[in-house]
Amino acid sequence: MVVVDPVADEGETQQKLTTLLKKEGFVVSDVVPLGKKALAYPIAKKNEGLYFSFRLEGKVDPKNFSAKFQQEASVIRTLVLKERKIKIKAKVKPQAVAAIPK
Repeated sequence: MVVVDPVADEGETQQKLTTLLKKEGFVVSDVVPLGKKALAYPIAKKNEGLYFSFRLEGKVDPKNFSAKFQQEASVIRTLVLKERKIKIKAKVKPQAVAAIPK
């Protein structure tokens, strides 16, 4: 997740961030622009930002990843989440079958 300065052009910023990620060796499988949203608290004297969600494949070091983005002037905040695949086992209880009188 990346939060960008709201005065930046959404399409241009998305392209710039995608290019930056590809240069760092990531495979960008999905980009979702979430639009302009209010921040929970002011960051760098800004009360709102453009949100982007990126789905990446590759090895990520969160500290190094955030530092690369902070060099980009329009980036306000970054958040790195690791996707986990969870196996869910369904518990099926046998149902009682009532005898139907004829």
